[in-house]
Amino acid sequence: MIVRLLLEARLDIFEASRFYDRQKDGLGDYFVSCIFQDIERLERFAGIHQKRGNYCRLISERFPFMIC
Repeated sequence: MIVRLLLEARLDIFEASRFYDRQKDGLGDYFVSCIFQDIERLERFAGIHQKRGNYCRLISERFPFMIC
């Protein structure tokens, strides 16, 4: 499976990272790391996740964030 990260998704991740950094210093970096690990899982285990239309989706393990 090929995962493409759209500009809108990159902006969402960046904004969420800033939000978490305002909650606690360094939490934004941890958030980004976790999200990219989740994206790698989506890529690695393609086909086992729920589908929304033609896209697989995954709920992040550590943050309230959905990756489609």
